[in-house]
Formats: sequence, structure tokens, C-alpha cells
Amino acid sequence: MPRLRIAQVMEATTGGTRRHLVDLVTHLDRGQFDVSVVCSNLRDSAFDEDIDRFREMGVPVHIIPMVREISMSKDLVSLQKLANHFRNTEYDLIHAHSSKAGVLARWAARLVCGDDRPKVAYSPHVFPFLMRTSRLKRFVFRQAERLSALHTDHWIAVSQTDSRAALDAGICKPEQVTLIHNGVDLTRFPESPSKSAARARLGVADDRFVVGCVGRLTKQKGQEYLLRALPEIAAQVMDVCVVLIGDGEDRPMLEKLARRLRVEEHVVFAGYQPQAEHLYPGMDIFLLASLWEGCPYTLLEAMYSRVPAIATDIEGNREVVEDAKTGLLIPPASPKALSQAVIGLHNSPEKREALGATAQQCVREFYTVDRMVKETGRLYTRLCGEAVGSWVGLCESAEIVDRS
Repeated sequence: MPRLRIAQVMEATTGGTRRHLVDLVTHLDRGQFDVSVVCSNLRDSAFDEDIDRFREMGVPVHIIPMVREISMSKDLVSLQKLANHFRNTEYDLIHAHSSKAGVLARWAARLVCGDDRPKVAYSPHVFPFLMRTSRLKRFVFRQAERLSALHTDHWIAVSQTDSRAALDAGICKPEQVTLIHNGVDLTRFPESPSKSAARARLGVADDRFVVGCVGRLTKQKGQEYLLRALPEIAAQVMDVCVVLIGDGEDRPMLEKLARRLRVEEHVVFAGYQPQAEHLYPGMDIFLLASLWEGCPYTLLEAMYSRVPAIATDIEGNREVVEDAKTGLLIPPASPKALSQAVIGLHNSPEKREALGATAQQCVREFYTVDRMVKETGRLYTRLCGEAVGSWVGLCESAEIVDRS
């Protein structure tokens, strides 16, 4: 049986979407799937390392510049280049990721191939109209998704949030959306975790109480609220050290805020760190203060590393964390709730240990990359073997999944 030719199309080559793409490309069965990557290289220069790795694996990589912001002139150029690529390359299925590539790839496939186009799957990785932005932008994003839905065979949701949003907005029918949670590659984690080695990399002493955050320094991730909570935390936990792993456009603002609050001695800006999985053992608590999320990889990684997690009580996070069992959930944008949660866990080593152990077991059972890739591969096979729109959700439909 010939291999299915799959195009993975992405503009948002950073954060969790980047990890998702890398996992699919590197773990899909190459005996069944002939995978190509069609991507932009404008978002994050670190993605160049992944491009080199793909090419070393023999995976074709086609660079088509796409920009994050809405730009009529630039988007039309990207659309034309995608259309030309699809015209000259035969695919059985196009899998578009995130909103910008999602819109451009679906319209390019339609313009070039018409009704004979390949099957088209779309993973929003959080619909843009769910993000905290202006009402006008949310309206535009919702309309763009509805129009692009006309040229989409199936939606792959990484969270129940996306499943519900697609149905509530009238974007697709229940049988057209499949829930496949993100999964972590357990082989990437150290066999013998070392607290001292992790802290040596971060430049943090072994006797500090470390609250770690991993993620881009952006408004979405909410690091500002942790810094605003830090004066109250430091008043009771004098050896506390907040380690921010990652870079982003908010770094200058966060550094200035730390100085203004006079907590800079309690903060380490560690920047981008490769192999971040080896750094979780250096944390006493992991914190994710996001304002919106899909299915956050860093939260899953911390949980698998047995680090007790505090996460904001938002869609996506609450899907992964069962409050007081596999972690703690707190209101978003609340420095007061954040400080109380950190101080409470600092004062209860037994609770930290219990949360970490239960969280690790949860990830091992439900959130592995092997499960994610197998379910995605099975979906590809079914979509390519059946008529457009006739497929009924294979793995999990938009129904709530009970993981208790």
C-alpha cells in the first residue's frame, strides 16, 4: 500500500504549536506516511534547528514566508506561494496548524484544486476568537474561521475548549471534530533527575525555594501577575527565587517591573533554554499564570517531572489539572490568589509531594506523545479513505472525557 502524502503547514513556529509539529513529523510512522513540512521561518529563529533536523531525517521542507499579523498585501503573497506549491506537489492530506496557516492553506488548496483538492484537516491550537483581544478582532477572526470552514474536511482539537468553541460558533458539525490532546515525549526526560544539575544550569543555589515558569514572555502567559505577587511571597518565603525560562516581547517590561517592585534579587531571567525537560527537577513549584491556553505542553512536562503545579483556572488548564489532586487551580490575573497558593505549598512539603506523584501518573496514562501520534495517524488514514464529511470522530468527539 502506498504511503499517504501529508503536508504539515504552519506559520506559528514557536511554543506549543512548534512542539506539536516536531512531534508529529518525528514520530509518525514513516512506513505509512510520507510527511512534508510547509512552513514560515519568520517567527522564531530557533525553529531553524528543527528545519535542519527535518532535512537530516529526509523530510522535505518548503519555506513559504507567512506573517503573524493580518496584512492584506503580505497575506496575498503567502496565499499565492502556497497555491503554487499545492499546484506543483501532490498531497493526500493537508494538515494546517494555528490560525494564520489555517486560513491561508485552506483557501490555497481550494483555489488550486477545487473540488478535487486533497483532504484538509485543521488544528486551531486555540481559536483566535477565544483570545483576550478587542471585540472587533474577535469578530473578524470568527468570520474568517466560518468562511474557511467551507474548505475544511475535519478539525483536530487539542482541547475540549476548541471542540466546544467550534460547535458553539457553528463552524462545524459534531462528527467533523476530533479531540486529540497533546502528549509529551517521555524519552526526553532525564532518567536520573538532578536538582543540583538543573540549578547549576540556571545559576540558582540549592538552598533557594524555586518557583519556575517555562514559556514565552508575553501577555498571554501572565508572568506579570507572578511578579506583582512576589513582594507578598518574599515577605514570608525569604529564600524564594522565581525563574522565568523563555524569551519574548514582554521581557523588557517584566525586567522593569521587577526593579520597580524591588524584587529583582528574587528573579532570574533565564532566557530560552534547550532541553527544558532537564530543568524541571530544579523547581520546587511550577507556575502557569496564562490568560488563555489550549493544552499546554509545559504544564504536562512539569507534571510528569513530579513538580507540583499551580495553574490558572481557565479552559485548557482545568482540562489537564484536577484541582487539589494533580495540581492547584487559581483565578487568572490575581496576584493575591497566586501568592496564597505559593505560600501554602511552600508550607506543606507533604502536599507538594502528593500533588507531584498524582500528576506524574496522570500524564503517563493520558498525555503521551505515542498516544497523540497514533490517534492522529489513524485519523489521517480514515480521512484519506472515506468521502469528505462522512467521517465520524474516531478518538473522542466533542464530548467531555471523564479521567477520574
